[in-house]
Amino acid sequence: MVGPRLQVGDVAPDIALTKTTGERITLAELLRQGRVLLVFLRHFG
Repeated sequence: MVGPRLQVGDVAPDIALTKTTGERITLAELLRQGRVLLVFLRHFG
């Protein structure tokens, strides 16, 4: 699913990811603990 592109300064949408333990965590939960750095890598292969 692709939504509108974010611009510099936009608030990131709340996403949910699955940790290696199988537990789901949301961006909002991580932000309550402090700053979060999101890195998106493109893989060409």
